[in-house]
Amino acid sequence: MFRFEIFRPQPVAQSLSFPGWKVMIGVEWFANYKVKYRSIIGSDQVKTWLNPWQIQNSFTNPMQIESIVPAFTDLLFEMSSLENYLRVHMEELFYSATIDEWFGTQLEPLKSRLRQLKKDAESQALLGARARGYSNAGI
Repeated sequence: MFRFEIFRPQPVAQSLSFPGWKVMIGVEWFANYKVKYRSIIGSDQVKTWLNPWQIQNSFTNPMQIESIVPAFTDLLFEMSSLENYLRVHMEELFYSATIDEWFGTQLEPLKSRLRQLKKDAESQALLGARARGYSNAGI
């Protein structure tokens, strides 16, 4: 299987001269974004400290949790910027149903996963969840 992520991130052109070029730039931005997203979501840190078992059992490490939340926040912020950019420029070319389908297929699954991970991480931080055998007294 050929994976385009090997060649990402790529520079995104700033100005071109054909119809729809702004949408193309948005899609290029999205392709770069997906590589960044996958590198964070697929990281050992997330797989180790935010996997379903760890969350269900509140068996997390606050240091690991607190250090990953800013990455989720940054990704969500960039997703919002990307959505706004793409929506404005897609509306010039596509019907709203097409835009809704593209967003629902491409962006929403990533955004939902990020929101859930961020929510889980913040909940674990509020619970003061710790690895067994350790207490807050030593901190």
